[in-house]
Amino acid sequence: MTDEEFDKHYPEVLDRLAEGESLRQIINSAPDRFPKIMMFLEMIEKSEDRLNHYARAREAAAMKAEDEILDLANRIHEYTEVKEGENDRGTFREKRTVDNVQRSRLKIDAIKWRYGKTILSLGNRNAVGDRGGQRFEAEYED
Repeated sequence: MTDEEFDKHYPEVLDRLAEGESLRQIINSAPDRFPKIMMFLEMIEKSEDRLNHYARAREAAAMKAEDEILDLANRIHEYTEVKEGENDRGTFREKRTVDNVQRSRLKIDAIKWRYGKTILSLGNRNAVGDRGGQRFEAEYED
């Protein structure tokens, strides 16, 4: 793949990465337009601009995930049912949370795992490439 071909489709990859799609999903969705993952990573290493744009797209995806986690956590009140009724001791009002809380926790944990394990450490220049010609290196947090 030539640099011109790569640059023609690179903005689409960046947009989709920023929206939270994985690089593998993007590349597999149109193998005729996108190179394989290793070639993609080699192509972005060729240009400081590409590296910076890639880092920004990954950063945007992490911010989107953060917003999604906060949104799920803040909606906990939507999952609370209030049951009112009467029994032999009088009127009662009972609050209980429904199964959606567990589903939200699972989704939050999955998002945290994904970005904790796969998002590149953008504070470290070697996470995306460096100016010294080293190959692509990802840093993973445990």
